[in-house]
Amino acid sequence: MTEVERQRDESGFYKACVDAGKRIREFDDAVIVHHFDADGIPAGSIVFSAMYRNGFAPAMQCWKKTTPEYLQKLKETTHKQIVFCDLGAGYTSKLAEALPNREIIILDHHEPETPVDQRPADSNITIVNPHDFGIDGGNEACGGGTSYLCFRQFPELSQLALVSTVGDMQDRAGLIGVNKLILKDSVDAGITTVKKDLRIFGRSSRSLIGFLSYASDPFLPGLTGNDKNCARFLAENEIPYKQNDKYVSYYELQEDDRKRLSSALIECMW
Repeated sequence: MTEVERQRDESGFYKACVDAGKRIREFDDAVIVHHFDADGIPAGSIVFSAMYRNGFAPAMQCWKKTTPEYLQKLKETTHKQIVFCDLGAGYTSKLAEALPNREIIILDHHEPETPVDQRPADSNITIVNPHDFGIDGGNEACGGGTSYLCFRQFPELSQLALVSTVGDMQDRAGLIGVNKLILKDSVDAGITTVKKDLRIFGRSSRSLIGFLSYASDPFLPGLTGNDKNCARFLAENEIPYKQNDKYVSYYELQEDDRKRLSSALIECMW
């Protein structure tokens, strides 16, 4: 059965996450292996934080990808339990072969190597993956989100799951599905606030001129790559890009200036 044909089962996915979370919090000799990217690092941090709250600090390994070298390194450890975060689902046969005597839980959102109904019942590997429940792991559930749902009793960890969502670029068209649920958890817990604003990198780390000149997503016609045009554009729209001889960032603008800049950019784009 393909992912497209598989019936969507959100409640089944949430239950699988809760069951995995309960088991992980019972681990007492574990290592967390997480992906080396903006999704995998928060995902691993979520699991570590949940286990630490239970009085245990697991070891951690950060992998760029699943390779024989990394597998050998893991094989040489003595840890009885392994939690994979944001990787592993596509390499279950290799993991089973290399680590037959370990208890392994994989929290991943990438397409699994084997469909859920074709996996051996006696495997030492438990996989928690949105694809198994008809949920698209490409735009509505990331690695960090899957990890968070295992420990939803700790709503403060939702902020890390949202970092994962943005890091995996699943926020481009707004948050949907599992990601939207996690955002609601975070808002309800008073951790996150939501408002409409510009989605351009460098809001606080770049000057306004750099904020516009280095913009590539979206590309700003006449502004991207042209500092002089950016300075002229800001001046023409009465956006103060310098204060007391110091260049300011978008984050330092007053709300009215932000709205005026947003309107001017919309006109520029169209």
